[in-house]
Amino acid sequence: LTRRYKIYALLVMAVLVGAVLLALSLSQWLQTRITEPLLTLTRVAREYANSGDLSVRVARVSDDEIGLLTDSFNHMMTEIQQREESLRASEARLRGILESALDGIVSMDGAGRVVEFNPAAEAMFGYRKSQAMGATLSALVIPPGARAIHEQGLARHLATSASVALGRRMEQTAMRADGSEFPVELAITRIAQPGTPLFTGFIRDISERQQAEREIMELNA
Repeated sequence: LTRRYKIYALLVMAVLVGAVLLALSLSQWLQTRITEPLLTLTRVAREYANSGDLSVRVARVSDDEIGLLTDSFNHMMTEIQQREESLRASEARLRGILESALDGIVSMDGAGRVVEFNPAAEAMFGYRKSQAMGATLSALVIPPGARAIHEQGLARHLATSASVALGRRMEQTAMRADGSEFPVELAITRIAQPGTPLFTGFIRDISERQQAEREIMELNA
């Protein structure tokens, strides 16, 4: 009985040792094939979230589901990088157009606040862009006598979508930073976008043109 107990004890110990070794081997395999790639993915995703670096990628280490997940992550990062580069290029083109335009370009949101003020508008009205951004357009460039009409027209358009000013050229009187008034040719468009509406005005100073027309009329008379 004693020898048999010893044999049983040795067998149990051998089984336990084998089970522990098998568990360690399985744990090492799982760590190499699953845990480490997942931790690498997590680390790279955290790096992107903290730094915004779109060039980060994860090396593929296997051909299983983890490898497929790695390929999907890398493909997603490539797509995001391409879209970001395309968006930056588009914004650079738009900025170049705005800054080189000869006409004043002024945009406002649905509340009447200025959200874009190009260099031509700065020269025309006498405000720096930093002064104009966020200011109420009616108080900035519209003479006091016409502000109520402008504000009523904006409110009516937002409530009913009706407008007599959008999509056509018209002549109006504008006001400079020093309070002086001058004639302008104005065209207003509504920019389609989700959420709050955006309105953009293309403004041209026609003081010289009107002066020339008056001189021609005087000469004709």
